[in-house]
Amino acid sequence: MTGKSMVVPRLLDDGSASWVDELEEIPSDALDADTITLTARKLANVVSLSNESIADAPVSELDAVGDALARSVAVAIDSRLFSTAVATAIAPAGLLPSMSAAVGTVSFDSIIAAIGVIEAIGGTASVVFANPADVTTLRLIKTAAGSN
Repeated sequence: MTGKSMVVPRLLDDGSASWVDELEEIPSDALDADTITLTARKLANVVSLSNESIADAPVSELDAVGDALARSVAVAIDSRLFSTAVATAIAPAGLLPSMSAAVGTVSFDSIIAAIGVIEAIGGTASVVFANPADVTTLRLIKTAAGSN
């Protein structure tokens, strides 16, 4: 991206092919497309260290500071994207508004239902993101009569 934004094309449908007789004119049903503007957003954190503390610290301690800084950014991204937050002038919208009602209580059935919601609108669900506590819940499901 050069600058603060860029415009990219987006296909809205595939158009429609038609059966026609040989030597007949082929009707045009071109695909529908538009463009969307992607605007850069910045998520940042600052850690101030003195030159002396950098010079005196072993690499492992400086790595720990860098790792903590990276974790703070990762947590902020996860918190925003895995939420129902709406887009603002400086932050993106969360990904959950369309899925939170479909998922409900986490179970294998609710995950399959959520995948169905995605596929019903033309998407492809190839990954499931789960809270570690929910993964533990799923792992503890016992095989029994009536269990899913």
